[in-house]
Amino acid sequence: MHKYLKAIGFGNYTKQKEIKQLLDMVYENPDTVDATSVGSEVFVSMCKDFGEDFGLYIFGEYDDLDRFQIEYYYPYVTNEFSQCTFPGTIQRHADKFAYSVMCDDYHLGISLIYYLRNTTDYIRYAQKFEKSHGYFSLNLSALSTHGKILLPTLKTDKDRKKSKILSRQRASLIESAKNGDAEAIENLTIEDIDLYNMATKRILSEDLYSIVDTSFIPTGVECDHYSVIGEILACKEVKNRITGDTLYSMSIESNDLTFQLLINQKNLLGVPEVGRRFKGEIWLQGMINFPE
Repeated sequence: MHKYLKAIGFGNYTKQKEIKQLLDMVYENPDTVDATSVGSEVFVSMCKDFGEDFGLYIFGEYDDLDRFQIEYYYPYVTNEFSQCTFPGTIQRHADKFAYSVMCDDYHLGISLIYYLRNTTDYIRYAQKFEKSHGYFSLNLSALSTHGKILLPTLKTDKDRKKSKILSRQRASLIESAKNGDAEAIENLTIEDIDLYNMATKRILSEDLYSIVDTSFIPTGVECDHYSVIGEILACKEVKNRITGDTLYSMSIESNDLTFQLLINQKNLLGVPEVGRRFKGEIWLQGMINFPE
């Protein structure tokens, strides 16, 4: 069973027979089918929505007897909001015909790694342009199996504007530091010392989550999993058409990174509302908008 099936409402599908029935449902009546060839092999991807903007994806190929052999499957959630363009490098997984993307997002100060959803689009792009790196715009989304809702921090419009300006300035410093700018490295070091001193003083009289507004931190051994705290920009309830489970679909902003998050109501502690914050672990996915 895929760990994140519960995020799209199939948490009760734990037996192999039930999983097979679910995958057969996708194969027999897919919403979209896409195929591409790699040498003499033809790879096929199929996906089926089981609710508003979420569903299940299968990937495989036909054997010599024209039977479809599933190589892997995974749940997904879509996002119509396009992120800014980041430089990215795409690499194939060692055990299957799937890809992850690593891009430098200077707002985070780390390399952002996510699971590529549109594999067949990338294969065609790589064959045409013979490269696996470049500047891409993308649509980020995420699934979560557990999380909680935090109250918002007290911020005025002036505070929000100041925060965005400081974030852009820090991103510029990080970019300069990565290019070897000694002054930028020194300024970042001083900023980190000041931040540490401020947090040390405030923690004596304040709760941790009133000091830490948002965060985006890699977690676990899988490179596309993150522990996040982010502000809820939009939220709606959606239903799984098969199981009837209620899910929350939320637009989350964390460290100036915006993504669409899907989580089962059963696995979320608290009531999500615009302005409140989500805290939990996510599996980050992305769809790259490849040039024609």
